[in-house]
Amino acid sequence: DQIIFNWFLERDHEFTGLHRPPQSSDLSPVQNLWDVVEQESLFMDGADDGPEPLRLPL
Repeated sequence: DQIIFNWFLERDHEFTGLHRPPQSSDLSPVQNLWDVVEQESLFMDGADDGPEPLRLPL
């Protein structure tokens, strides 16, 4: 881990960091997945029935 850290320190002028808050939805794959599910559910028949039809039977 230290070798990689030092490598980045030596080359930090070659990289541009993106400043994102720690809880940014850009960094949350789960949030992105739920956004896709929500968008897709808008196009489904019966989408106005609420979240119950989206649940999978166990």
